[in-house]
Amino acid sequence: MLAYNYYLLNSNPPKVKTNDEDAVVSRAPELRQLSENIDKATNTWVNATLQLESAIR
Repeated sequence: MLAYNYYLLNSNPPKVKTNDEDAVVSRAPELRQLSENIDKATNTWVNATLQLESAIR
C-alpha cells in the first residue's frame, strides 16, 4: 500500500472517461490483487532492509 500511495501522491493518473467506467469496475478485482501484491513486496523489502541493517551493525 505504501508504494501505491506514493504513486498516487507523485503522479498524475490518467483521467477516466465516463464510457470506460464499466471497464474500470470490471478490473477492480485485478487492481485489488495488484494492491495486495504491492503491499507484500513492500513489506518484504522493508523487512529485508531492516535485517541487512541489523547484520551490518
